[in-house]
Amino acid sequence: MRPIRSVNDYDQFIQRVRKAKMKHIDHQVKTTEYSTHADQIGRHMYYDGIREFVVIGGDGTIHEAVNGIMEAMRKDPAGRVKLGIVPRGTGNSFVRDLPQTDEANLWNAICEDRWHPCDVVKIRLDYGFLYSINLISIGFVAEVAKLRNKYFWPFGSMGYIMAVLSKLVTLSPKTYHYSFNGQDYSKPMTFLSINNSRFTGGSMKMAPDAKYDDKKFDVIEVGPMSPLRLLAAFPKIFSGKHISMPEVTASQSTLLQFDPLLEADLMIDGEVIRAKVEEISILPDLIYLFY
Repeated sequence: MRPIRSVNDYDQFIQRVRKAKMKHIDHQVKTTEYSTHADQIGRHMYYDGIREFVVIGGDGTIHEAVNGIMEAMRKDPAGRVKLGIVPRGTGNSFVRDLPQTDEANLWNAICEDRWHPCDVVKIRLDYGFLYSINLISIGFVAEVAKLRNKYFWPFGSMGYIMAVLSKLVTLSPKTYHYSFNGQDYSKPMTFLSINNSRFTGGSMKMAPDAKYDDKKFDVIEVGPMSPLRLLAAFPKIFSGKHISMPEVTASQSTLLQFDPLLEADLMIDGEVIRAKVEEISILPDLIYLFY
């Protein structure tokens, strides 16, 4: 899971891709040149009839590619989409749930057509849709991710810890109005997290029981905490033991709705946007992962 740090490193990696078992398979190599480019590449390749993809990058690149593919699929639902991942980011949170992440296994899986179903989380906004295969967080976690992406990204996974410590100074719970599993809620929260897989920020085990193929997402609700209480509890998230705390509730659902629409910073697969969210739902077995 070593990141690509230089142009020379990248060129050498692409050469390995071309020389791997892929040499016997018709393929194209597309390189991203700016933010959101992976979204456009995924979208256009889907419209061109391509249904098998390999994403080389981190959680943000995977997020962009999946969103482009899913939006194209929403408009033209034809054919099974298969996705391979070569982790080359700083956190690589999603792939930590996969049993195999080495390149040799990936190329073998592609050649042998070995794949496993993966759910996708759909986010309905006031202006359209976004998609997630990792997690969506609202509140403190989103604020931490926003700060990390702006100031602490050069520090890799350690940058998330630095951002957490910085945001503790201004920690303040916010009241959210939402419903799921037949119940309506209106309560102050430190943060709310909807998880399709277990990890965030690299090795933080936000939802230790989440599975990307169980046709549900895990909802982690964290009630009000003082800065000192949250600081003392922070190490527990690396083992998943935070869900045993009295302020934390863990459950599962297939649909979560906000009424009224929630305007907030949303951290989606490590990327942060400001948006108005209406509902979050699960799309079971929508893509298939090579491994």
